[in-house]
Parts: sequence; structure tokens; C-alpha cells
Amino acid sequence: MKEFNNTDILIFGGGILGCYLGAKLQESGYKTLIVEKNSGEIHESPRTVTLNNFSKNLLIDFDSTIFNLVEKHSVQQMKVFDFEGTGKILFDCIDANLKQLNYVVSHADLLSSLRKKAHDLILFENSIQKLNEKNDAIEVQLASDELIRAKLIISCESNNLKLLEFSGLNLRKREYEQTALVGLVESSCPQADQTAHQIFSDFGILALMPFRKSQNRNKFICSMVWSIPNNLIKDFATGEEFVDKFLPAMEEKLSFDIKLLSKSGLQSYSLYAHHAQNYFDHSTLLIGDAAHAIHPLAGQGINLGFADIDSLLYQLINKDDFIDASKLKILMKNFSRERHLQNEIMLQSMNAFVSIFESKNLYTKFLRNFGLKQVNKKKFLKNFFVEQASGPNKFLNKLFR
Repeated sequence: MKEFNNTDILIFGGGILGCYLGAKLQESGYKTLIVEKNSGEIHESPRTVTLNNFSKNLLIDFDSTIFNLVEKHSVQQMKVFDFEGTGKILFDCIDANLKQLNYVVSHADLLSSLRKKAHDLILFENSIQKLNEKNDAIEVQLASDELIRAKLIISCESNNLKLLEFSGLNLRKREYEQTALVGLVESSCPQADQTAHQIFSDFGILALMPFRKSQNRNKFICSMVWSIPNNLIKDFATGEEFVDKFLPAMEEKLSFDIKLLSKSGLQSYSLYAHHAQNYFDHSTLLIGDAAHAIHPLAGQGINLGFADIDSLLYQLINKDDFIDASKLKILMKNFSRERHLQNEIMLQSMNAFVSIFESKNLYTKFLRNFGLKQVNKKKFLKNFFVEQASGPNKFLNKLFR
């Protein structure tokens, strides 16, 4: 009979969060393995991630070369517009006493760097075949027939149905009925190298984030995420056709030229939100995308995942507690309580934003524009929103630790 490979922690999902977590756990003295369903090949992509200052600092503290070497660009300002009115908000890092609001980072670069750090831990092109709970451990048979015994399983990947069924952890899901188009565009905005733009309209939420210099003078390349109602985009054969139709209206509203870079290749995916009612059961823990998914309009998805990992590592600081099954269960419950509340607050906030800007009611549109103007006049309110987007709530962290 084939022998079990014994490990402390088995992680499912070898993406950015899974590799970062695996490398950090191994560094902390935990024997760790990562199971990744795809191959180790990373393709060139227009996809970017937005890292807030908290996530950036975690990466620098872990290995400064990772953050220093990836392609990235800082954001100093963010302008938010309502397409049908004059309401707008300007968020500025100087007002919030910050060097930058966030960083726009190449997804492929960051994933590649973290996979190099965790490479020896990753079992590529593999998945769950069977799961069995036995003597305070989980016995896992992989599709490759490899047998692994672990005290704790952590899922970083969304929709791992076998793990969800095994653990009994349930997800509350909301379909946004939207499709996100992701690509790179060239902007003629004079402040495009430091300013992000977000505009809400009946034909979707367009976000432009500064990313890299263009070869063309007085132009800058931005990462584009366009969240589009499904009932609108379904009438177009391709995403490029949709962009060709509606981009001129956005250019007129923003008062600068925007050109889609055909070489970047548009990517698309359906938008939904989900949140697990609980993060831990049957020695299985959900973090990142496995536990929660959020609308991309605030760029907070990956940052919530990094905050999850920071909280988890705090709970696992003492390995003696990990060895004791009853103490481990308490630690994971503590983690679940701390992060569930903060993630729920962010999730419901984003749902409220989406609902308000989806509304076609004239009174709602009027109040929406009025609200944007009033918030823009209140520096303390703007700084409050910037602080909430910059990292975990310090008060709530202290409350639960």
C-alpha cells in the first residue's frame, strides 16, 4: 500500500495568495504543500491587480525583491465621476498623508515571482480525488494517486466543490448580472501617469488605472476594467465591438482620448459576489477567493486576501498550539470571527455602491450626484474612505486579538 506524505498544512490553489501563504508558512516552520490544478506555465496577460499599502508592505517585509522587480505603477489620485451628472470626487494621497493611494501591479509578474519562492512546495496539474477525516487529520488522495495526510487544509481557490462539500461550509452568492472586460488602453490624459479614473454610467462602470509609460509621447498606458450589464453586452459579438461603440462617449465625458491596445487582447469574466457563512470546519479553512468574492470596482479583492493571511499567520505564531487539535480549532475560530466581520463590511459596502449606481430612478440619480458633490467637499470623509481601502480596520483587529 502506498504510504502517506505527512505535512502540517495542505493548501489548494497555487495563485498569488496560495504561493505567498505557502512560502510564509514554510518560512515559519510549518511543513507545507500546495496543490495547483493548472500547469506552472504563466501566459502574458493584460490583467493587473491593485495592491493597497498594507498588502504592499506585507510583500516587502517578506521579500523586498518581489515587489521591487515586478512591473508596477503608483496611483496618487483617483477621480470618480457620474456619467449623467456633474457629481465627482477627487481622492488625493497628499490629503490623506500618504505617499500613494495604491499600486497597479502586473498579475503575471507577481504570480511568477511568488511561484519561484514557493516552487518546491507546489504539486502542479493536480486536484482532489478523495478526502477522509481521521484522528485529527485529513487524508487526501490526489488525482495523481499521491496520498497526503495534513492537520489543516486551506483553500485559496474559489469553487473547489469537493472541499466545500467535505467541510460543509456554505457560500452566500449574489450574481451581479455583469461582465467585466479587462485590457490595456492608451490615454492622452495629462495626469494619466498618476491619476486613476472611475466613471459610472448606464453602459457600465469604467475604471482606468495608470500602469506603464507608452512609446508614444504624451501618452500613458492604463489598465482598464469595464463592468458591463449582461443585458447590454449580449447584443455585441465581441468585447472589442462593445468598446468601439461606447468608448467615444466615455472620452467625451472625461475630456481625453482613450485607445484600446489591440495587442493586449481583451479578457472577460462574469461578475458575482460570494461570502462563506463561516470560514472553518472539519479541519478545513477558507481564505481569499475561496471565502469571499467582491465586485472589482474598488480593487479590494486581493487585498482582503492578503489581510486574511496576515490574520491567519498571527493566529499560527505559536506552533505548539497548532499541534494540539483543540487549540488549533480555537485559533481558526478566532481567525474566522476577525476576518468575517471585516470582509462582510467591505462586501456589503460594494453591493450598496453597485445598487446605487445601477438605479435608473431619477430621484436616486439626483441624490447620487448630490452625494458625490457633498463628499468631495468633506476632506475628513474622503480620508475615511481612503483609510478603509488602505488595509484592515485597526480597531477591529485589536478587538479580536
